[in-house]
Amino acid sequence: MARCLETMPGTPALKTKAIAVFTEHFNATYYINFLAPLSFGTPGVHLRGMSAEQLAACADAELRAWLAASSAGPAVQSVILSRVIGPHAHRLVSICEDLGLSVHFHLDDWLIELPVDLGSAYTHRYDQIYAGQLELIVNRVGHLLCSSASLCHQAQAHFPTLRVNQSTGVCYTPYPGAKPALKARAARIGRRLLKLNQPTIGYAGSRSHARDIALLTPALDQLMHENPELRFECFGLPVPELLARHWHQRVASFGYTADYPSYLQALYETGWLLGLAPLVDDLFNRCKTPTKLVEYTACGIPALCSDIAPYREVLGDAAPAALVAAEGWY
Repeated sequence: MARCLETMPGTPALKTKAIAVFTEHFNATYYINFLAPLSFGTPGVHLRGMSAEQLAACADAELRAWLAASSAGPAVQSVILSRVIGPHAHRLVSICEDLGLSVHFHLDDWLIELPVDLGSAYTHRYDQIYAGQLELIVNRVGHLLCSSASLCHQAQAHFPTLRVNQSTGVCYTPYPGAKPALKARAARIGRRLLKLNQPTIGYAGSRSHARDIALLTPALDQLMHENPELRFECFGLPVPELLARHWHQRVASFGYTADYPSYLQALYETGWLLGLAPLVDDLFNRCKTPTKLVEYTACGIPALCSDIAPYREVLGDAAPAALVAAEGWY
């Protein structure tokens, strides 16, 4: 069978209708916005997922068969493109139009205008060419689903003639659940025993968040000076140079893994006492999804977050003590 028809992450097939999500990667966006909410019991809805790479490898006839009723589950009724752009996205939309399927485009970041200090890896991937292709496919589809209220407002201002809605399925409840695997629990306990007298706080994020972690670096430096037992760890990016220079024996960093379930398990195993989620207050960050909050709480790690949207939208009434003003990290 063609590569595009291989098994992909989705919900159990015993449902009455299906939604197909074509996603850039099977990453946090896919799991938090689609797989987790539907796995938590949306009645009668079966999720089927395909990555952009799989879509590119899928011939038209195979794609039509995948969208139709099959052993994989019921026939697809709605299609969502999440960050999928370019010729294959337009090919997919043409097939959906021919089959009479509704099509929607999903955004969880404002990728039209990026801050210049996000880092070259991110700004090269989502450059002006990408932004132009994004606008083309969004205007063709005509309907945007946005993961946060702030992003929804920004998208509606930029695309005034399009229908823009906030997706209600973003998963803000703990995921993957309260019962991690025995091996993961054992690893977490082991790490905590090894650091019994060394409370550890941490930050998880890609290199594009270097500017965000810089917000709290001076506060961390002061806290580590005042608390000789305190440790700090980074997951996904290097420890800030100031902390590495001053406290090299009490800091550590771990490489990021592209396999999202493995990433969540590794994050759980860190056993951090506190997870930090700073954000620079600008348009790009105000339009983000509170992914770190979801990931930390999913892994049993209390979170301390910047007091801006998107975290304020989730925590403002429920847990205001978890929000920190820009000048309040120390």
